[in-house]
Amino acid sequence: MFHSKSIKASLEAHRSRFQVANQQLQAELDRLQGILAYWANQPVEALDAALVHSPWPGARPTKEQTNAKLVTSFTERWQHHQQARAWALQILEGVTTFAVDGSQLSPPKEFSIPVGLVQVGWFKNHHTRQSHGRFEKDAIVTVLGPEELEVEGSVEEEVGWRRFQAEVAQLHTFITDTSDSAKPTVAFFDGSFILSFIQRLPMQRRQAYLQPIRDLLATSEQVRIPLVAYVDLSRSRDLLNMLLTLTGEQRFSQLTDAQLLSGLMEAWGDRCRFYTCARSDRFIPSVWRDYYADVVFTYLQTTSDGLPARIELPRWVLEDELQEWVLDVIRAECVVGLGYPYTLASADAVAVISNRDRARFMTLFQQFAEEANLDLRQSRKEISKRWYRR
Repeated sequence: MFHSKSIKASLEAHRSRFQVANQQLQAELDRLQGILAYWANQPVEALDAALVHSPWPGARPTKEQTNAKLVTSFTERWQHHQQARAWALQILEGVTTFAVDGSQLSPPKEFSIPVGLVQVGWFKNHHTRQSHGRFEKDAIVTVLGPEELEVEGSVEEEVGWRRFQAEVAQLHTFITDTSDSAKPTVAFFDGSFILSFIQRLPMQRRQAYLQPIRDLLATSEQVRIPLVAYVDLSRSRDLLNMLLTLTGEQRFSQLTDAQLLSGLMEAWGDRCRFYTCARSDRFIPSVWRDYYADVVFTYLQTTSDGLPARIELPRWVLEDELQEWVLDVIRAECVVGLGYPYTLASADAVAVISNRDRARFMTLFQQFAEEANLDLRQSRKEISKRWYRR
């Protein structure tokens, strides 16, 4: 039961605290934007020199410190969405875009026998008028049984790892199989290449996450197919931590890079300079995260009123000066997808496992267990909880 009256009263009691915190955050934002404006006008040599004694300062400048403004304005302007869509379709014409996404079901607490499910969906759009926008989509489903789920650690972590592994493997297969194609191609990854979340995992598991990403980035460089890591609502603080390093401040800020840059981007499609990721993930050995230097990031305004999205690319894309073309492909995808890349949204639609799907899976497993003469027991407590929470 949702007790809205009590919650409203509690919020009202905290009104002044929220207001004071908001004012303090705005003052902090103004101060850091001033620091960012100063260093944005300094030559790359000066910025490198100021960071030379910090092995992991959060971020480092790229060549765009010299040859690009802090914020690059998007020059296209449209009167209505039909014009925007016409521009997007022109950009995407002849370009193959590909995306992967995944869903998972951890073992239901109701069942005495551990069983999980990983479903990875992919979507490929050829964007050719001759084939009327021909696209392909499919899903790979993997059932996880007792053998896969008998682990020392968390079963949920095991299922999550297998989902991640399957997503990266599908991306790797795509760019490898497409390497001989003459058509321009862009592949989308839902999330970040920088896997800070693995710091809470056991050491062996951390390496198992990092190696597939390192291999994926290496293959992208080898076959010259751009990879885009797209983070819609990023909480990253790489650029912000670089500023704190430059001022000598050793503290934590609640602000994010997206908040820091949001007020500096005036219109849809604007983006900031590319920076090299140098995040201080101190619980991940340096030798494992040396690939961070091969990842560059920017922030792109993909909606008219929301925070900018974080975009990560392999460094070779910037070195080959393909970043503007790739960013236009991302913009075009966001026009078609109404603020979010259409290819990623389509992959999510293929992969998603709804609550109804979960119930159907449980029914299927019950039927399977009965036919296979398995001793399946169910927790009455969990069944009761689900019944009364419907």
